Amino acid sequence: MQGFIHIFKLDKNYTYDVDIEAILKRYKAPSLNVFETKNENITSVYFTNEYTEYPYGQTETGMFTPVGIFTREIEEIKNSLMNSEASDKLNYVRNLEGQFAIGYSDYISNQINVFTHVARIETVYAFTSNDSIIIGTDPLIISLIATNGNVDFSLPALHSFILNGYYADDGTPFKDVYALPGNSHIKVDENGLEINEIDNLYSNLLNKEYGKSDYDDLTDLFINAFNTQPKDKEFRLALTGGKDSRLIFAAMNSNNFDLSVFTNGFDDNPDVVIAKRIADMYELEHRSTSPKISEENTISVNIYSKIKRVMLATSGMVYGYENVGSLGKFTGHKSFDGIGAELVKGGFANFINADENSNKLKLVNTFNRNHQLLKNGKDNPFGDFLLDFIDDEQGLHKLQILYSLKYRTGRLTSAAKNAANYSRQSHSPFLDNKFLREALKIQYADNKNEEIHYQIMKRIDKRLIDIPFAKDRWRVEKTKPMTAGDYDNWLNRQPYYPSTVLGNYNWRRVQNNDKVIIKQFKDILLSNPNHIIYQIIDYKAVNKMINGTIKANHMRFIWSLASIIIFVNELTDVSNRTFNKDINVTLPSTSVSDYKNKKKIVDLTNDFLPLNKSIDISDDNNISIKNFDKHRKLLSFEGKYTEAPNQINIQNISKLSLRVHLNHSQNISKVIGQILFYKDNKLEKTIYLDAENTNVTTEFYHTNEDINQYDSFRLLLNFNKFEETDTAKLNYAFYEITY
Repeated sequence: MQGFIHIFKLDKNYTYDVDIEAILKRYKAPSLNVFETKNENITSVYFTNEYTEYPYGQTETGMFTPVGIFTREIEEIKNSLMNSEASDKLNYVRNLEGQFAIGYSDYISNQINVFTHVARIETVYAFTSNDSIIIGTDPLIISLIATNGNVDFSLPALHSFILNGYYADDGTPFKDVYALPGNSHIKVDENGLEINEIDNLYSNLLNKEYGKSDYDDLTDLFINAFNTQPKDKEFRLALTGGKDSRLIFAAMNSNNFDLSVFTNGFDDNPDVVIAKRIADMYELEHRSTSPKISEENTISVNIYSKIKRVMLATSGMVYGYENVGSLGKFTGHKSFDGIGAELVKGGFANFINADENSNKLKLVNTFNRNHQLLKNGKDNPFGDFLLDFIDDEQGLHKLQILYSLKYRTGRLTSAAKNAANYSRQSHSPFLDNKFLREALKIQYADNKNEEIHYQIMKRIDKRLIDIPFAKDRWRVEKTKPMTAGDYDNWLNRQPYYPSTVLGNYNWRRVQNNDKVIIKQFKDILLSNPNHIIYQIIDYKAVNKMINGTIKANHMRFIWSLASIIIFVNELTDVSNRTFNKDINVTLPSTSVSDYKNKKKIVDLTNDFLPLNKSIDISDDNNISIKNFDKHRKLLSFEGKYTEAPNQINIQNISKLSLRVHLNHSQNISKVIGQILFYKDNKLEKTIYLDAENTNVTTEFYHTNEDINQYDSFRLLLNFNKFEETDTAKLNYAFYEITY
């Protein structure tokens, strides 16, 4: 773990009456080593539990304070930034690999300079007043210095946290302490605090059309992002049946890391099955750990203690629901993870289908939920912030990526990773500064369709493309193969679904309405109606909610409100420790149930037969007309078209989708596709298929989610309007059913 604080005195008579080392060790971790240097204007502090001595050279003329993970030598970075012109500094940081924040004080020019990461994964905070400017990596420590050891809370800033479980804006719980922007150069001198963007990336997201050579270069950037860790030790990688861990695996393997892989799950779990298949392909060790199926049992939990631990570890930035451990000693453990991958594959899941015409208020409504529990008549600055954020010429599809970049990655992810860094160092190549900058330029269609993942994987190791995923497939080929020639491979890549699912009980889900858990939350939330938080939150509304049936949309609010109450209490020494106690929660027996929403694809390409001898389809699916005087139709499955086929049964399915792809010479409108539905062996309904056409192809498609009234179907392709010069070939046909 590494962090810094820089203090600039605007008033030469300003003094702070705190021992910075003492408050760091009291409020963060006793294991921290603290190094301090100063001149008459600037005080600089670097703190870490990774080094026992200040590692970055002399401090007579200032202090260099980098935090994060880099691919380059720190000495090179130091020299490049401290000995170059302003424009050169920006260009250097723009092209710097890793995840970081870099600060340094210069006693000769009396300046503090800070450079922030494009996703501010190492967030930097600031306090400004007429007397001083304090800038650093921990908002609690900044606040304690600014208030001489007292904590001064900002009630308006708490709205964002209470509604989301983290600060989804630039606020903190501390008065006049705020998060500085990412992708920025921050300069502090006698004129104050000045912020300049490193470049205009934020206003030019997702606009660049990418070609083959572009993806070649992007792949190189991704692979180079792994140079943050040495290769002289074994890495144990968590490998699942998903895309992110597979791409991490591919790049680590291509980088010649000493690898073994592990997966959590039963032997027939798709994650385990697929991970083992990959490990076997590369002759690597694979271990799996099966969850225990328990009888009914009781566990001991302490909600108060859990919340306190998380809130103090993250300086109040992340609510107590999250699994964040205490701030321990640095173990030296280093690893890679897939955090941040959503930024290059569509952003927030519930906005994945957004476009430039989507209603941008959806973003406001998503993050401003439960605002009705705020006190009537009180301003909601967070709601105003969201409205200002969407007041932008960019469409919702781009704004939600930008919001995820700045306020999910740059606030929630950053704070959680910062706490984890006290004991270990984990690097996400998806958040590598240089890679992410380039990836965020790529057109949104490629981003949301997972084209970026696909193209990088194809270049690193194409074999991994054709191994199926667990319950998913490449979004770029979600409904059909990218090319007709890849159909067979696409068919073999259909998702691997489990037959059963393990129903693990999560005691943190307050919507379970467990009486023992709700009782402890009531004690925390309702014990003091005069708590400062109830100056902005409606106590009566909270009382009514917590005494009623708790719903899923209440969970985040309840945990967040309890987190703020406990955090305020702990920092002001008015903690009601009578609620800091263990409670026994009865867990139901672990259940194993059938997996729902399973999908299955069935190939129909070779199941078409001529309705009569007027048309012929060869073994390689070329279609030729024999007699232009009779009906020229192909029908799927043997039998009469008036009767249901024996080969198919669509009873008890919830959705049917199908596609048929043809090549032909010309006159695409002359091919007609139909689906024939049957009930009790009788033809019930005929529907014309929709079609996507080019000059020489026709692709028929149909989706039906109202098929409970039918039990079978056939497809009919009508070539009656074909002329003697027309030719056609059936490339593929399939249907997909969802149970």
